[in-house]
Amino acid sequence: MRTYSLNLLAAIVIPLLLTCSSCNLDRDFCTTASYEAVNTGFLIKIIGAGTVPFGHDLSNDYMAVAIVCPLAKSSGKPIRLKRTGLSLARYEIIGGDSGPLAWTFRDKGSVLERVFRSAGFDINWSAEIAETMHVFGNISSGPKATIMPGQTKFLKVKAVKFRRAECTDQTPIKWIERSALALNCSSSTSGS
Repeated sequence: MRTYSLNLLAAIVIPLLLTCSSCNLDRDFCTTASYEAVNTGFLIKIIGAGTVPFGHDLSNDYMAVAIVCPLAKSSGKPIRLKRTGLSLARYEIIGGDSGPLAWTFRDKGSVLERVFRSAGFDINWSAEIAETMHVFGNISSGPKATIMPGQTKFLKVKAVKFRRAECTDQTPIKWIERSALALNCSSSTSGS
């Protein structure tokens, strides 16, 4: 009986493994999220996409873009952020300067805080900027790293959506490039 069970198991599992050996078991992800920093006065909208390799939890092959939108009470200018890979990042202050952004978690948001100050934001809560760096960095690593409601101390999670199905007809990078065109601040400045 025991030999029969093992043979039956082998008869089912081996063909399945052979069939799937030619399959790509990597998982594409496409995520959108928005977080609000009430004290500093901004909403950040983020789009992240990439591929989590089979057998891994996080991605090193990704791209993320974001726009920081000042709320009605803020005097800051919108900021665009873009991150590709583990440490390559850029910023652009709309109507201001742009450049590379040193991206290491060791900085705890100090580099990003300088960009926010240059954009005219009044930084009373440095912890909000550090957590902004954290949520932006994590969303680009995949769904398991994305910060969800109840996991923030200083930011308010407004929305998080995982859209794996939208990745199936194109690469994650193409999806994010198409989706990034919709990132704007037009509906964020009302203060709601």
